[in-house]
Amino acid sequence: MMSVFSPIKSWIRAEHASTSVEFAMVGTGFIFLMIGILEFGRFAWTSNVIDYAVDEAARYAMIHQDAPGYEIEDIAKNTLDAFFVPSSSLSLDIAYTTASNVDFIEISGGYRFETMTRTILPESLRDINLNVNSRRPIYIYDENEE
Repeated sequence: MMSVFSPIKSWIRAEHASTSVEFAMVGTGFIFLMIGILEFGRFAWTSNVIDYAVDEAARYAMIHQDAPGYEIEDIAKNTLDAFFVPSSSLSLDIAYTTASNVDFIEISGGYRFETMTRTILPESLRDINLNVNSRRPIYIYDENEE
């Protein structure tokens, strides 16, 4: 004899859709985790390349003391382009300072990092400003000293 609850018991024991439900619960979190890891890796890559580009520009300015500002900025932007980081968001400030009778060139770089996941992040995390500083001494070579 069939009881009234036997269709309910058979429905509870059925497993034909359990894989889909489990994937929907676990897969969504896994996909968000993977996107977060990729975005954080892209942020770390961009941050390191910005630091390297500003440092390369400071080295160039240290050696080529008569180089104009646009040429120093081109060195930084070309370095960014070589590492596949968009150079359009880069801004450089170049200053010459003196401390303890030593002349320095100081380059401050600013970069606006735009996340690829703009639609799912809060507004405060969509654009991140990266600031990098590089300070190098300027050596004046006297050809008569030897």
